[in-house]
Amino acid sequence: MKHFVFIFLCLSGLNGAEMRPEDVFQDPRAAIFYKDHPGFFHFAKPSDLPNDLKWEDGDNEKEFADPAAKRGGTLRMMDRSTPPVLRRVGPNANNSFRGYAYDSNDFNLLGAHPNTFKTIPGLATHWAISKDGMTAYFKLDPNARFTDGQPVTADDYFYTFYFHRSPWADADWYADFYTREWGGITKYDDYTIAIHAPRKRPDQIN
Repeated sequence: MKHFVFIFLCLSGLNGAEMRPEDVFQDPRAAIFYKDHPGFFHFAKPSDLPNDLKWEDGDNEKEFADPAAKRGGTLRMMDRSTPPVLRRVGPNANNSFRGYAYDSNDFNLLGAHPNTFKTIPGLATHWAISKDGMTAYFKLDPNARFTDGQPVTADDYFYTFYFHRSPWADADWYADFYTREWGGITKYDDYTIAIHAPRKRPDQIN
């Protein structure tokens, strides 16, 4: 479940109408979509969280980054082709530029330690698995921000599922994947979510 992405570009809305970036998460179609799919999108309260969850935070894993490493800088690279589109998904989206714009810059809920391959925090600071192994709970990092300074919240993850499943995204593979390979999502508050699996897997958190 840690391979979860949620970066968006300004996309065309229904009937070809352009949506401004500041309008994307105010899209009224998302709220309608949630109501039309109550078996997938769930809204709860913090008091509804199971009392027997064993929260993990990855603190047992050793730091792997060099503390002397300098942050920042500029990396210059060349691409041999001009991207046909800047879409994340949909027609012509799977081009060579996609890695630079998205795949190499996405942050997941969780990550894997490069030396031990153990689970470590990503955009989630804590995580827990239900006893039946069918639900993963996440506490989001309240300090996480998009490049425009806006906080990363539970609503962004809800919108991710709406975006990939919505017909106007024109991305059939993603619509199928985000429908069949996920069992649902629950919001407990702005920084606590649960993601439900559709079936048993050997290692649900990964």
